[in-house]
Amino acid sequence: MNFFRKAPSQEPIAVVIMCEPGVYEWMTLLLVSSLRHFVQDEISIYAYCRRSLSAQLLETTKQFLQSNGVILDYIDPTYRVNYPHGNKVFACAMRRKEKKTVFVDTDTMVVNNFALKDGFVTGSISGRRTGPDMWGKTVEEWDLAYKAANVEMGSQRIEKHVDGGKVMVPPSFNAGVVFFEGEAFAEKWLDVTRQINACQSVPDIFPFLDQIALPIAAKSINLKLNFLSEKWNTGPATYEKDGGGTNIYHYHFVKKIYETSALKIADLVVPKFTQFESFRDMHDFYENSGNKPDTVRGSPGYVRPPKLEKLRQEKG
Repeated sequence: MNFFRKAPSQEPIAVVIMCEPGVYEWMTLLLVSSLRHFVQDEISIYAYCRRSLSAQLLETTKQFLQSNGVILDYIDPTYRVNYPHGNKVFACAMRRKEKKTVFVDTDTMVVNNFALKDGFVTGSISGRRTGPDMWGKTVEEWDLAYKAANVEMGSQRIEKHVDGGKVMVPPSFNAGVVFFEGEAFAEKWLDVTRQINACQSVPDIFPFLDQIALPIAAKSINLKLNFLSEKWNTGPATYEKDGGGTNIYHYHFVKKIYETSALKIADLVVPKFTQFESFRDMHDFYENSGNKPDTVRGSPGYVRPPKLEKLRQEKG
Protein backbone atom coordinates (compact mmCIF):
# COMPACT_ATOMS: atom_id res chain seq x y z
CA MET A 1 0.00 0.00 0.00
CA ASN A 2 1.38 3.37 -1.04
CA PHE A 3 0.71 6.50 0.97
CA PHE A 4 1.12 9.18 -1.65
CA ARG A 5 -0.98 11.45 -3.84
CA LYS A 6 -0.78 12.17 -7.53
CA ALA A 7 -1.76 15.39 -9.28
CA PRO A 8 -5.54 15.95 -9.21
CA SER A 9 -7.71 15.53 -12.27
CA GLN A 10 -8.85 18.66 -14.11
CA GLU A 11 -12.59 18.32 -13.52
CA PRO A 12 -13.76 18.44 -9.88
CA ILE A 13 -15.93 15.57 -8.67
CA ALA A 14 -18.63 16.03 -6.04
CA VAL A 15 -18.56 13.53 -3.18
CA VAL A 16 -21.89 13.36 -1.33
CA ILE A 17 -22.12 11.96 2.20
CA MET A 18 -24.55 12.06 5.12
CA CYS A 19 -23.51 13.58 8.45
CA GLU A 20 -25.96 13.28 11.33
CA PRO A 21 -25.70 13.49 15.14
CA GLY A 22 -24.20 10.55 17.00
CA VAL A 23 -22.38 7.64 15.40
CA TYR A 24 -22.37 9.27 11.97
CA GLU A 25 -20.28 12.16 13.27
CA TRP A 26 -17.12 10.17 13.99
CA MET A 27 -17.80 8.21 10.82
CA THR A 28 -17.90 11.49 8.90
CA LEU A 29 -14.55 12.60 10.33
CA LEU A 30 -12.99 9.26 9.41
CA LEU A 31 -14.46 9.18 5.90
CA VAL A 32 -13.52 12.77 5.05
CA SER A 33 -10.00 12.31 6.43
CA SER A 34 -9.51 9.18 4.34
CA LEU A 35 -10.89 10.88 1.22
CA ARG A 36 -8.52 13.82 1.67
CA HIS A 37 -5.55 11.52 2.24
CA PHE A 38 -6.01 8.93 -0.51
CA VAL A 39 -8.22 10.10 -3.37
CA GLN A 40 -6.22 11.34 -6.33
CA ASP A 41 -8.91 13.51 -7.91
CA GLU A 42 -9.86 17.09 -7.24
CA ILE A 43 -12.99 16.66 -5.11
CA SER A 44 -15.65 18.82 -3.49
CA ILE A 45 -17.20 17.15 -0.44
CA TYR A 46 -20.83 17.86 0.46
CA ALA A 47 -22.20 16.66 3.81
CA TYR A 48 -25.96 16.64 4.33
CA CYS A 49 -27.95 16.49 7.56
CA ARG A 50 -31.66 16.46 8.21
CA ARG A 51 -32.64 20.01 9.11
CA SER A 52 -34.57 18.74 12.13
CA LEU A 53 -31.36 17.24 13.57
CA SER A 54 -28.83 19.89 12.62
CA ALA A 55 -28.84 21.62 16.02
CA GLN A 56 -27.61 18.37 17.62
CA LEU A 57 -24.38 18.22 15.61
CA LEU A 58 -21.43 18.93 17.86
CA GLU A 59 -19.35 22.06 17.29
CA THR A 60 -16.33 19.76 16.98
CA THR A 61 -17.95 18.25 13.91
CA LYS A 62 -18.90 21.57 12.36
CA GLN A 63 -15.41 22.96 12.90
CA PHE A 64 -13.87 19.88 11.31
CA LEU A 65 -16.10 20.18 8.25
CA GLN A 66 -15.25 23.86 7.85
CA SER A 67 -11.52 23.39 8.28
CA ASN A 68 -11.47 20.58 5.71
CA GLY A 69 -13.49 22.44 3.09
CA VAL A 70 -16.64 20.33 3.44
CA ILE A 71 -19.89 22.05 2.51
CA LEU A 72 -22.60 21.33 5.11
CA ASP A 73 -26.19 21.57 3.88
CA TYR A 74 -29.61 20.45 5.06
CA ILE A 75 -32.39 18.26 3.70
CA ASP A 76 -36.03 17.67 4.62
CA PRO A 77 -36.83 14.08 3.62
CA THR A 78 -40.38 12.75 3.61
CA TYR A 79 -41.19 9.04 3.89
CA ARG A 80 -44.13 7.18 5.37
CA VAL A 81 -41.84 5.97 8.17
CA ASN A 82 -38.64 7.41 9.59
CA TYR A 83 -36.14 6.08 7.06
CA PRO A 84 -32.50 7.14 7.58
CA HIS A 85 -31.20 5.02 4.68
CA GLY A 86 -33.30 7.08 2.31
CA ASN A 87 -31.75 10.40 3.24
CA LYS A 88 -29.06 9.78 0.60
CA VAL A 89 -31.65 10.04 -2.17
CA PHE A 90 -32.71 13.53 -1.08
CA ALA A 91 -29.05 14.51 -0.62
CA CYS A 92 -28.08 13.35 -4.11
CA ALA A 93 -30.98 15.33 -5.61
CA MET A 94 -29.67 18.61 -4.17
CA ARG A 95 -28.11 20.97 -6.71
CA ARG A 96 -24.33 21.19 -6.99
CA LYS A 97 -22.04 22.79 -9.56
CA GLU A 98 -19.99 19.68 -10.35
CA LYS A 99 -21.04 17.53 -13.33
CA LYS A 100 -19.93 14.24 -11.78
CA THR A 101 -21.06 12.93 -8.40
CA VAL A 102 -20.17 10.00 -6.17
CA PHE A 103 -22.42 9.14 -3.25
CA VAL A 104 -20.61 7.26 -0.46
CA ASP A 105 -22.24 5.78 2.65
CA THR A 106 -20.93 7.30 5.86
CA ASP A 107 -19.92 3.93 7.33
CA THR A 108 -17.13 3.59 4.79
CA MET A 109 -13.51 4.69 4.59
CA VAL A 110 -10.98 4.98 1.78
CA VAL A 111 -8.06 2.61 2.33
CA ASN A 112 -5.92 2.96 -0.79
CA ASN A 113 -4.76 5.42 -3.44
CA PHE A 114 -7.09 5.51 -6.44
CA ALA A 115 -8.95 7.92 -8.72
CA LEU A 116 -12.70 8.30 -8.43
CA LYS A 117 -12.86 9.28 -12.10
CA ASP A 118 -12.20 5.64 -12.98
CA GLY A 119 -15.64 4.68 -11.65
CA PHE A 120 -17.57 6.74 -14.21
CA VAL A 121 -18.87 5.41 -17.53
CA THR A 122 -20.72 7.78 -19.84
CA GLY A 123 -24.38 6.83 -20.26
CA SER A 124 -24.34 4.68 -17.11
CA ILE A 125 -24.54 4.80 -13.36
CA SER A 126 -21.92 2.73 -11.59
CA GLY A 127 -21.97 0.66 -8.42
CA ARG A 128 -21.49 -2.80 -6.99
CA ARG A 129 -24.21 -5.41 -7.48
CA THR A 130 -26.38 -6.33 -4.49
CA GLY A 131 -25.74 -9.40 -2.35
CA PRO A 132 -28.05 -12.18 -1.09
CA ASP A 133 -29.06 -10.21 2.00
CA MET A 134 -30.77 -7.53 -0.09
CA TRP A 135 -34.33 -7.13 -1.34
CA GLY A 136 -35.61 -8.53 -4.62
CA LYS A 137 -35.38 -12.32 -4.66
CA THR A 138 -38.13 -12.85 -7.24
CA VAL A 139 -39.09 -11.35 -10.57
CA GLU A 140 -42.59 -10.88 -9.16
CA GLU A 141 -41.31 -8.54 -6.42
CA TRP A 142 -39.42 -6.46 -8.94
CA ASP A 143 -42.41 -6.35 -11.26
CA LEU A 144 -44.48 -4.74 -8.48
CA ALA A 145 -41.76 -2.13 -7.89
CA TYR A 146 -41.40 -1.28 -11.58
CA LYS A 147 -45.17 -1.00 -11.95
CA ALA A 148 -45.35 1.34 -8.94
CA ALA A 149 -43.04 3.71 -10.83
CA ASN A 150 -44.76 3.15 -14.21
CA VAL A 151 -41.54 1.82 -15.74
CA GLU A 152 -41.23 -1.20 -18.06
CA MET A 153 -39.15 -3.84 -16.27
CA GLY A 154 -37.38 -5.20 -19.34
CA SER A 155 -35.82 -8.62 -19.90
CA GLN A 156 -32.30 -8.19 -18.49
CA ARG A 157 -31.54 -10.59 -15.64
CA ILE A 158 -28.62 -11.35 -13.35
CA GLU A 159 -27.91 -14.41 -11.25
CA LYS A 160 -28.57 -14.08 -7.52
CA HIS A 161 -27.83 -16.61 -4.78
CA VAL A 162 -30.92 -17.13 -2.62
CA ASP A 163 -31.46 -19.67 0.16
CA GLY A 164 -28.72 -21.99 -1.10
CA GLY A 165 -29.88 -21.82 -4.71
CA LYS A 166 -29.73 -19.47 -7.68
CA VAL A 167 -32.42 -17.32 -9.24
CA MET A 168 -32.46 -14.92 -12.18
CA VAL A 169 -33.77 -11.46 -11.29
CA PRO A 170 -33.57 -7.93 -12.71
CA PRO A 171 -30.19 -6.24 -12.05
CA SER A 172 -29.70 -4.09 -8.98
CA PHE A 173 -27.01 -2.12 -7.16
CA ASN A 174 -25.83 -1.79 -3.61
CA ALA A 175 -26.53 1.89 -2.93
CA GLY A 176 -23.55 2.31 -0.61
CA VAL A 177 -21.34 3.73 -3.38
CA VAL A 178 -23.00 5.19 -6.49
CA PHE A 179 -21.42 7.07 -9.42
CA PHE A 180 -23.57 9.26 -11.69
CA GLU A 181 -23.30 12.27 -13.99
CA GLY A 182 -25.58 15.31 -14.28
CA GLU A 183 -28.80 16.08 -12.43
CA ALA A 184 -31.33 13.94 -14.30
CA PHE A 185 -30.53 10.64 -12.59
CA ALA A 186 -30.62 12.01 -9.02
CA GLU A 187 -33.92 13.77 -9.69
CA LYS A 188 -35.42 10.60 -11.17
CA TRP A 189 -34.07 8.49 -8.28
CA LEU A 190 -35.96 10.75 -5.90
CA ASP A 191 -39.13 10.65 -8.04
CA VAL A 192 -39.12 6.85 -8.21
CA THR A 193 -38.38 6.57 -4.49
CA ARG A 194 -41.42 8.73 -3.76
CA GLN A 195 -43.62 6.67 -6.08
CA ILE A 196 -42.67 3.36 -4.47
CA ASN A 197 -42.91 4.88 -1.00
CA ALA A 198 -46.52 5.86 -1.77
CA CYS A 199 -47.41 2.40 -3.09
CA GLN A 200 -48.68 -0.10 -0.51
CA SER A 201 -48.47 -3.14 -2.79
CA VAL A 202 -44.65 -3.45 -2.90
CA PRO A 203 -43.64 -5.66 0.06
CA ASP A 204 -40.99 -5.02 2.73
CA ILE A 205 -39.47 -1.95 1.06
CA PHE A 206 -37.74 -0.68 4.22
CA PRO A 207 -34.81 -0.32 4.64
CA PHE A 208 -34.18 -1.21 0.97
CA LEU A 209 -36.20 1.47 -0.81
CA ASP A 210 -33.14 3.45 -1.93
CA GLN A 211 -31.69 0.34 -3.62
CA ILE A 212 -35.02 -0.77 -5.09
CA ALA A 213 -35.55 2.62 -6.74
CA LEU A 214 -32.01 2.94 -8.08
CA PRO A 215 -32.09 0.59 -11.13
CA ILE A 216 -35.69 1.55 -11.88
CA ALA A 217 -34.74 5.22 -12.02
CA ALA A 218 -31.81 4.45 -14.30
CA LYS A 219 -33.93 2.42 -16.71
CA SER A 220 -36.64 5.09 -16.84
CA ILE A 221 -34.16 7.55 -18.40
CA ASN A 222 -32.26 4.96 -20.47
CA LEU A 223 -29.11 4.79 -18.36
CA LYS A 224 -27.22 1.52 -18.19
CA LEU A 225 -25.96 -0.14 -15.02
CA ASN A 226 -22.17 -0.41 -14.90
CA PHE A 227 -21.19 -3.04 -12.37
CA LEU A 228 -18.00 -2.18 -10.50
CA SER A 229 -15.78 -4.78 -8.88
CA GLU A 230 -15.99 -5.44 -5.17
CA LYS A 231 -12.91 -3.30 -4.47
CA TRP A 232 -15.06 -0.19 -4.87
CA ASN A 233 -17.37 -1.22 -2.02
CA THR A 234 -15.78 -3.99 0.04
CA GLY A 235 -17.52 -5.55 3.03
CA PRO A 236 -15.72 -6.84 6.14
CA ALA A 237 -15.62 -10.50 5.14
CA THR A 238 -13.74 -9.77 1.90
CA TYR A 239 -11.61 -7.00 3.39
CA GLU A 240 -10.30 -9.29 6.11
CA LYS A 241 -9.12 -11.72 3.40
CA ASP A 242 -7.77 -9.25 0.83
CA GLY A 243 -7.62 -5.74 2.26
CA GLY A 244 -4.77 -4.74 -0.02
CA GLY A 245 -7.00 -4.78 -3.10
CA THR A 246 -9.69 -2.56 -1.63
CA ASN A 247 -10.42 1.06 -2.55
CA ILE A 248 -13.43 1.74 -0.32
CA TYR A 249 -14.01 -0.34 2.81
CA HIS A 250 -17.67 -0.61 3.89
CA TYR A 251 -17.08 -1.64 7.48
CA HIS A 252 -20.68 -1.22 8.77
CA PHE A 253 -19.71 -1.60 12.44
CA VAL A 254 -16.89 -0.05 14.47
CA LYS A 255 -15.63 -3.47 15.59
CA LYS A 256 -14.75 -4.15 11.95
CA ILE A 257 -12.28 -1.29 12.16
CA TYR A 258 -10.74 -2.37 15.45
CA GLU A 259 -10.46 -6.01 14.33
CA THR A 260 -8.82 -5.36 10.94
CA SER A 261 -5.88 -3.57 9.33
CA ALA A 262 -8.25 -0.63 8.78
CA LEU A 263 -7.32 0.52 12.29
CA LYS A 264 -3.78 1.33 11.16
CA ILE A 265 -5.16 3.41 8.32
CA ALA A 266 -7.61 5.16 10.63
CA ASP A 267 -4.74 5.97 13.00
CA LEU A 268 -2.82 7.39 10.05
CA VAL A 269 -5.49 9.73 8.68
CA VAL A 270 -7.34 10.82 11.84
CA PRO A 271 -4.42 12.71 13.46
CA LYS A 272 -3.56 14.28 10.11
CA PHE A 273 -6.95 15.92 9.54
CA THR A 274 -8.66 16.12 12.95
CA GLN A 275 -7.86 17.34 16.43
CA PHE A 276 -7.62 13.77 17.76
CA GLU A 277 -4.42 11.81 18.33
CA SER A 278 -5.86 8.43 17.31
CA PHE A 279 -8.99 6.78 15.99
CA ARG A 280 -9.83 5.46 19.46
CA ASP A 281 -9.55 8.96 20.93
CA MET A 282 -12.02 10.24 18.34
CA HIS A 283 -14.42 7.32 18.71
CA ASP A 284 -14.40 7.55 22.51
CA PHE A 285 -15.01 11.30 22.36
CA TYR A 286 -18.16 10.92 20.28
CA GLU A 287 -19.38 7.95 22.28
CA ASN A 288 -19.12 9.98 25.46
CA SER A 289 -20.08 13.44 24.21
CA GLY A 290 -22.20 13.04 21.11
CA ASN A 291 -25.96 13.32 20.92
CA LYS A 292 -27.76 10.11 19.99
CA PRO A 293 -31.21 10.90 18.59
CA ASP A 294 -33.40 7.81 18.18
CA THR A 295 -34.38 8.90 14.67
CA VAL A 296 -30.86 8.17 13.36
CA ARG A 297 -30.64 4.45 14.19
CA GLY A 298 -33.04 1.81 15.46
CA SER A 299 -36.16 3.20 13.78
CA PRO A 300 -38.71 1.19 11.72
CA GLY A 301 -37.12 2.35 8.47
CA TYR A 302 -33.67 1.28 9.63
CA VAL A 303 -34.30 -2.29 10.80
CA ARG A 304 -34.14 -5.17 8.33
CA PRO A 305 -36.49 -8.17 8.37
CA PRO A 306 -34.94 -10.78 10.75
CA LYS A 307 -33.99 -13.29 8.04
CA LEU A 308 -32.15 -10.72 5.93
CA GLU A 309 -30.42 -9.24 8.97
CA LYS A 310 -29.15 -12.75 9.85
CA LEU A 311 -27.67 -13.08 6.35
CA ARG A 312 -25.97 -9.73 6.67
CA GLN A 313 -24.42 -10.64 10.03
CA GLU A 314 -23.20 -14.00 8.66
CA LYS A 315 -21.38 -12.41 5.70
CA GLY A 316 -19.98 -9.53 7.79
